[in-house]
Amino acid sequence: PPLPTPTLNPTPPRPPRPPQAGTLSVEACRITCGGGARDEADALRAFAGAPPPGVPFEQRPQLPAEASLPAAPPHERLQADAALSSDAGGNELPQSGVWVGAAARVLLRGCLISRTLGPGVKVYRGELEAVGNTIAFASRGANVVANGGRVRLSRNQIQGATGDGVSVWNCTQLSADGNRIEGNTGSGVVINSCGGRVSLGPDNEFAANGAQDISRPSARELACSRAAAAALAAC
Repeated sequence: PPLPTPTLNPTPPRPPRPPQAGTLSVEACRITCGGGARDEADALRAFAGAPPPGVPFEQRPQLPAEASLPAAPPHERLQADAALSSDAGGNELPQSGVWVGAAARVLLRGCLISRTLGPGVKVYRGELEAVGNTIAFASRGANVVANGGRVRLSRNQIQGATGDGVSVWNCTQLSADGNRIEGNTGSGVVINSCGGRVSLGPDNEFAANGAQDISRPSARELACSRAAAAALAAC
């Protein structure tokens, strides 16, 4: 009799691959943006008289080339311009010192970030843990801008921004403990929209900020941000 035709079991479908996430550790680095500097030596004046990371600057470093830079926009627009323009691409102006995109995880430890043209650190839906850094003198907007994602700030010196110390947008999950946030022209920490979760430990220190130490949106602003989020979800 003829041999039975063998049957082949179908190959089971492969499970979907988990999303890929890039992981980066940045430790004991000095970071600035060239901006309007004439040369490398001019740019490195951002670290003149710099203290160890996590310790405040005694005075703001002076950059001769700053006279050629355009004037900062009005304070009311600083955070919005810095937080929301060109986020998805990561190739934005003004320049950030460290940019954490969506699928990225970054550990920033023992670094000195000074005199960036945009935010010292900007997070767009990524994950950041910043421990024992000095983040100071951002020229446009906050020293730290978080637009979604997860951010943990611990034992950092956040100082002297032309804007807020820390600016939080759009469903960001922020925890902060043991930081000193001082000398910013805006608020120490500003929560700009609803939907996220912000935990500020009692051991954060605030001093000599130009506005409130912690600024939260009004009821009207919360209602507007919820309506905007609902409209975006419906698109």
